[in-house]
Amino acid sequence: MAVSAEYVQEIIRVPRWHVVPKVPRYIRGAINLRGKVLPLVDLRLRMDLPSALDEVEEMIAMLVARNRTTYTG
Repeated sequence: MAVSAEYVQEIIRVPRWHVVPKVPRYIRGAINLRGKVLPLVDLRLRMDLPSALDEVEEMIAMLVARNRTTYTG
């Protein structure tokens, strides 16, 4: 899945964000960008995909498990 470039205005380094209570899981918080308050949306979660953090943690767990089975003896 991808987002069409026609919908992307700019890509920026994520500034410090503020957690917003009682919002859907895919809303990570809010940022102040040039005086405008904008929602910080995790598009992976919004598209019902695992978050990048979940995938990294899953890969680490798989590598640790593989390492244990490879080097036990």
